Amino acid sequence: MLVFVYGSLMSGEEYHGPLAGSARLGPFETAPEWHFWDLDGYPAMTPGGARAVEGEVYRIDPVTLAELDRIEEVPTLYQRATLETPWGPAQVYVVGRRPADARPLPPGRWRPETHRA
Repeated sequence: MLVFVYGSLMSGEEYHGPLAGSARLGPFETAPEWHFWDLDGYPAMTPGGARAVEGEVYRIDPVTLAELDRIEEVPTLYQRATLETPWGPAQVYVVGRRPADARPLPPGRWRPETHRA
């Protein structure tokens, strides 16, 4: 199965560890149909906006998916959705609606060094 990651799960970021042994298929930019939020140190996507979001696509196994679900606090914080990529459909972690304390992120790529307070 495939997963699209766009924040702290990307290579070089804090929670990338579970993906370190997975095949990175490449970078990917979504269609411009998302809202992109800063949740005080990490990003979130919600459907229905006009932003493209940049990230990475990985081929993963069910054990890795379960570990990512734990990190992303599925279904409490994030939910999984399906996103079409050049490699096929991928799971992506999204929030259903804008969290109360979220700030819009104008760029489509998460750069924690520029978004942290």
